[in-house]
Amino acid sequence: MVLCICIAPSFNLESAIAIQRLTILALSVAVRILQMLEGRDNTLLSAALTFCEQQQQCLGVIQSSVEGDTQKLQNPYPQGCLPWAIWIIARLGGWSGYLCQRPPGMPTLVRGLRQFESIELLHKYFLV
Repeated sequence: MVLCICIAPSFNLESAIAIQRLTILALSVAVRILQMLEGRDNTLLSAALTFCEQQQQCLGVIQSSVEGDTQKLQNPYPQGCLPWAIWIIARLGGWSGYLCQRPPGMPTLVRGLRQFESIELLHKYFLV
C-alpha cells in the first residue's frame, strides 16, 4: 500500500504501538520502491520479489492498456521478470515508455504504484 506520509493532527500517534505500525507501513513502501529502482534493468530478477502472484496476474491484464501502438511503446521485457512489472508500473505513473529516454525515477514509480494498487483492488474485489 502506498502511503502518503503526512502527520496530521487527526492521527492518533500517542501510543508507541501506533507509531511503530505507521513506521513499518512506511518502511514497507520504501523498500518496495527501492527494490523497483534497483531491479529495473535486471531481467534475472523475478517479479515475485516485489509482487505476489495475484498482483502479477493483474499486471498481465492491464499491460495491454498501457502499451502503445508502436513497437517502441511495447513492454520489451519478458513477462514475469521484475523489469516487466516495473515497466507497467512506470507507465501507470506517467512515464513515456521510451527506453531511449531517461528511466523512471522514484516519483514516477510512487505514482504508478498508487495507480496500480487502486486498479488491483478493483480487480481483486470486482473482476475476479
